[in-house]
Amino acid sequence: MSDVGKMLTQVVYVAVAIVALVFFILLATQTRVEECQQVIYSNSVQALGKLRVCVNNCWSKHDFGRSSLNEDCYVINFTSTQPVDSAEAEKILSNPAKVSFLVKVMPNIETALRVRYNSTGVIQIIPY
Repeated sequence: MSDVGKMLTQVVYVAVAIVALVFFILLATQTRVEECQQVIYSNSVQALGKLRVCVNNCWSKHDFGRSSLNEDCYVINFTSTQPVDSAEAEKILSNPAKVSFLVKVMPNIETALRVRYNSTGVIQIIPY
């Protein structure tokens, strides 16, 4: 094999290695969307944190508040080991989405919640 052929082979090997490295870096840096849990059981802060994933998914699905559709995004069986204060829940859930928490959650009682997007750009947490 000539010197040019050997050099061309080495260039191809280096190019393939660089392309493979770039491909794996791109795969590693992709962000994953968290799944909304359909059953949430925890203390109030952790339960609201899990519910926030559902709120954020619904918010992003509706073009971050610019959609003109009304839609029920999720129905969740929600149980908190502590009482959930509506004002505190809205404070935890409302960044970046505006959230209206319209459910009274009693400790250790399973409550079916509906995560609903309305056309005014508000995510509502309402009874199912």
